[in-house]
Formats: sequence, structure tokens, C-alpha cells
Amino acid sequence: MIHVVTGHICSGKTTHVRQHAGPDDLVVDLDRLALALAADGTPEYGYTREVLEVARGVRWFAIDEAVRLHKRGRIPNVWIVHAYPTDDDLARYRRLGAGLREQTCEARVLLARARAERPPAAVAELERRLRGQPIKAATTTGVGSATTPASDGRQIGRAHV
Repeated sequence: MIHVVTGHICSGKTTHVRQHAGPDDLVVDLDRLALALAADGTPEYGYTREVLEVARGVRWFAIDEAVRLHKRGRIPNVWIVHAYPTDDDLARYRRLGAGLREQTCEARVLLARARAERPPAAVAELERRLRGQPIKAATTTGVGSATTPASDGRQIGRAHV
């Protein structure tokens, strides 16, 4: 299956994928791609905007190749971590038949995590995106029928889209 995990910065997307991806699965995560492209010694989330821009271009190439191998039965699951997909991105994921999971939690939790773990630019981006947006309870769509604990311990229901 192709899984797309979305949500705000520090909502637990990567943690969810780490907990659920199998050893033969493939993970496409923009932060991991950017760090791989940055100079040796670059701290996690410490890459430049230019590196991030290149990583965004690499992401779609990686997704296309991963999906191709998945459709040939060579990769059991493809996991895509995508914080803020556009409508066009979502339409593309739908065409691929991907399941979508949105990781959410309270704004205060997101901000506390971001301030502790991310550079100031990421915190500012999160604050900008949270302004005027109600943060709902954790939800998922399109990924099955079981329930699993959220990264903060709450239960997250799963339902088909």
C-alpha cells in the first residue's frame, strides 16, 4: 500500500512512520532527503532553504520510483511523509491510490515540540500556519479499519475515504 502521512510540523508524522513501516518498506521523508543532500555535519533540520528546495524536487522523483517498484511487487509499502500537501499533491496521491493519514494534536503541544526540537524558522512557519486554524482531535482517512495509539497516547480511528 501507499501511505501518505500529513500534518503540522511536530505532529508525529515521522514517529508514526517509524512505528509502522516494515524493514522492506520504503520511506520518502522530505526532512531525511534534505539532510542527506546537505553538507556533512549539518544538524537535523539545520539545512538551508536552497537544500530544502532541491529536496522538494527529489521527493517527487523518489515517490514516482517507489510507486513503480511497489506496483511491480518489489516494495511492500511506500510511506510518504508530507507535512503540507497542496490540493494538486493530494490529487496526485489520490490518482496513485494512496491512503491518507492526518496526524494532529493540540496547538500548544505542537508549539512546545517545535520550540524544543526545531530551528526558529520552522517555529515561525508553524505559528503562521496555526493562526486562525482550529486544531481538531487526531484523525485519519483512507488507511484501514483498526485503531492505533497516537504518538501522544490518544486513540486514532482509521476509516476509508
